[in-house]
Amino acid sequence: MKIKCVDGESRDFYFIRDRLLRFGFDPVLLDKDDNIISLSIPPNIGIIEALRLTVDGAIFPLYIYHWSKKNKKINPVSMPLESILEDVKWLSFLPSIEIDKETSLHGRQDALTWFARFLTKIFRLVLNRKDQPSFRTMIFGLNTSKFKFNHGYKVLGLNYIESAKEYFLVLSDDEAAPILVHPSLLGYTNKVLTSP
Repeated sequence: MKIKCVDGESRDFYFIRDRLLRFGFDPVLLDKDDNIISLSIPPNIGIIEALRLTVDGAIFPLYIYHWSKKNKKINPVSMPLESILEDVKWLSFLPSIEIDKETSLHGRQDALTWFARFLTKIFRLVLNRKDQPSFRTMIFGLNTSKFKFNHGYKVLGLNYIESAKEYFLVLSDDEAAPILVHPSLLGYTNKVLTSP
């Protein structure tokens, strides 16, 4: 798919899903998970050990897995997030990524996420506030109100932001201003496109 980028050039873009298939992810299992993947700690570290090491200040790289536990067991392939971003210089999002609202109770989500969204939905109803798309709550920067879909943004890197205690993908917009994108948005593998 040809997409115009922030530098005015048009480039060929490919879905993240296509890249995952080359790394050994199962297309049937991706389809069963609505083409959503999960990001978590490395596979050789248990949760208890990760919690203990995090208290000591350890920072773990993010790993990509199939979304559901069942599909992780069937195809236990995993890879560091950096591997999928290795030769990526441009990133684009389809407008359909905004369908998921921040209090949506439909679609694939774990029990804790569902419960948190349920409580948020109740508070929003009481306060008479509208839901935002989840996407809008996971991008940060001065110009995010001008964010364009089907538009190529320059990838500056995946950086650990100390104040947030999380990794963020750093993009450059039309005005060369940084946009921080939470890497979990890359989990929508049929709504996010990359270009070398």
